[in-house]
Amino acid sequence: MLKTILLINLFILSTKIISQPFGIGDQLPATKFNSLINYDQQEINLHKINKKLIILDFWGTGCRVCIEAFPTLDTLQKQFAEDVQFIGVNTESKDSITRFLAKHKKIHLPAFPFITGDSILQEFFPHASVPHHVWLNNNGKVLSITTGHNTNHDSIADYLKGDKIKLPVKSEILDYDYTKPVIVENDGRWLPYAEYYSYIFKGLPNIKGLAGLTDSNHLVRQSSIEQLIITAFEENGKYNFRSKGTRLLNVASARRYVIPQDRDSLQDWRKEHLYLYELKVPPSKSHYLYATMQQDLLRFFQIEAKIIYKKISCLELDKIPASLKDAKTVESDEVYNYNLTGARFGEILNQSFYRKNLPPVLVSPNIKEVNAKIRISAIEYKTFSLTEIISDLNKSGYTLNEVKKLMPVLLIKEPAR
Repeated sequence: MLKTILLINLFILSTKIISQPFGIGDQLPATKFNSLINYDQQEINLHKINKKLIILDFWGTGCRVCIEAFPTLDTLQKQFAEDVQFIGVNTESKDSITRFLAKHKKIHLPAFPFITGDSILQEFFPHASVPHHVWLNNNGKVLSITTGHNTNHDSIADYLKGDKIKLPVKSEILDYDYTKPVIVENDGRWLPYAEYYSYIFKGLPNIKGLAGLTDSNHLVRQSSIEQLIITAFEENGKYNFRSKGTRLLNVASARRYVIPQDRDSLQDWRKEHLYLYELKVPPSKSHYLYATMQQDLLRFFQIEAKIIYKKISCLELDKIPASLKDAKTVESDEVYNYNLTGARFGEILNQSFYRKNLPPVLVSPNIKEVNAKIRISAIEYKTFSLTEIISDLNKSGYTLNEVKKLMPVLLIKEPAR
C-alpha cells in the first residue's frame, strides 16, 4: 500500500513538473535524452554536463534564421569550448532531420549535440517561435530565456567573467486565438494597446446613447447612412446640416440612406440599413477625427459628399424695438427661462427646429446675450409650433425673420455609373 501511494505521489509530482513552464531562477529536474544526432554518446543528462554554461538552442528545419545561425553558433562553441556547451533541441524525429540534412548537403550542423523528437523541453520552455535560447548553469538552474540573436560572444564572455545576465527576456503569447479578430481576441485584452481603429457594423439592434463624440479622439455613432455622413461633415458643431435646406441627397433610392417615417417598416429597415460606426485615433491626432470619419464612410458606402454654398431660407433671431414688445408673459405649463449667449441660444433653437424640418436659425450680430422665456427644452424634445415660439420670443423682445442667406449645404450623391 505504501509503495502504491509513493508511486502515485511521484506520478503527480512528475506531471506537475512537466506541465508547468519553467522561468528564470527555476531548477530543472534531472532529465536524460537519448534521441540524439551529432553526438558520440548514447544519452545526454543536462545535470552531468561539466560546463559553467549550457545553452539550449531550440530550432526547426523550416526556420531559415535558425539554420543561418549555425556557423555563428559553431564558432561560439569552439571559442568557449572549455566553459560552454551548446545543445540543439528539435521536436522533429531523428529520421526526419537526418533526411533533411541528406537532402540539403550544404547545411552543416555545428559541432555540438542535437536532441531530436523532443517533447519534454518544449513543455519546460514553451514558445511560439524559433530560434529560442535558454541559458542554464551546470546545476540546471535557468539563467536566461531569450532570442537567438542575444546569444553572442560579448554576452557569453560577460557571464563567464561574473557579470550579471542582462539579456532581454523573450516574451510570447502562447494562447492566442488566431480565429478571432485582434480587437476581440481573448475578451478584448489588446484593446488598451490600440492607437487607432475604425469599424462598421450593419443591422445591430438599436443601441441607445451611441450618438457621437465620447472623447476628443473617440467617436461612436449608430444611425442611417445620411446621419453618419452628416455627423462626419458637421465636425461637432462647426456646421449645421440637419435643418431644412442644409443638405441635398442626390441618390437613386432614399430608402438606403434615410430613416423611414413609416414606423411599421422601421424594424425591417434597421436590419438592412442601420449602421454602427466607431473610430478611435491617438489623442495627438484628434484634429483629424472627422476627416478620417469622412474618408471611411465615403470609401465604404461608395458615395460622394462635399460642402457647397447656396442661398437658402433661414430664420434670423433679432431684437424688436421696445415699443413693439408684448408686455404679456408666456402662459404655458412648460416654459423654460433662458439667459444665454446669443450663439448658444441659437444652437438650442436649431436642435429643436431641425426635428420639425424647420429652416436653420441664425443669430443677428447685434445680439450678444438672450434673456427669453419659451416653451422649448434644452435637454428633451417638446412638441411646439413655430407660431407659438415666435409669440414667446415676441413677449421677450425678440423675433424670427425669414431671410435668404448664402449657407453651407451638404451634397450627398452616388457616383455616376
